[in-house]
Amino acid sequence: RRAPAAVDPFQSRRGAAMSTNEEKFFPSLVSGLRDLQAEGDAISTMTVVNLVERIIRVFDYLGTVLAFAKVDMHAKCESLRAAAATHPTLEGLVQADIQAGMVTTKNSCGRNLHRLTAVIKFLRLFLTQLLDSPNNTLKDAAKKAYSDSLAPIHTFVVRNTVWAGLYMLPTRAAFLESIQEDEESARGAAEEFVNNSGSVEAKILALYDGVKMPGS
Repeated sequence: RRAPAAVDPFQSRRGAAMSTNEEKFFPSLVSGLRDLQAEGDAISTMTVVNLVERIIRVFDYLGTVLAFAKVDMHAKCESLRAAAATHPTLEGLVQADIQAGMVTTKNSCGRNLHRLTAVIKFLRLFLTQLLDSPNNTLKDAAKKAYSDSLAPIHTFVVRNTVWAGLYMLPTRAAFLESIQEDEESARGAAEEFVNNSGSVEAKILALYDGVKMPGS
């Protein structure tokens, strides 16, 4: 009997990811960022939820090592989605938790929103590394981005698991193929996100002025 053909796990994951997301990763990402920028300083809760839901799609293309991060961030998005009817703006949401003394409490909407800024930062740093040099590997880009964004809110055990798993990330070329881009086609959208997402983080973090938010 002929041995069954080997299955490329990244190819399988690419097909699944694109079948459940009709819009390509970068166009969806940039659209969400522009929607948020159009709101100015009065950022709505649902606009942030929609942007982060688009950001965390990146974990579908990075292998299983960071899959838990998508699950975690999606759950945080869902908590904000549920609160949006009562607190339609981020300022109202954060102020409500501050006044209730709950903003630093685990799983509160205020703390969840603060955590979501870490995943915005992760993607900004990740894309920055890829833009800096075509020689930067996906592993190196993810390692730098994770270290400066998500690692501070993760436990020691989780961090060590991620460090070990980074060696299993796909190649840079395979990543670009999985999001249906190449170096040239991805550059414009990547640069737009890198250049504009930092101000989004700053606006959200400014809502916590005077509050000492906990780490992991």
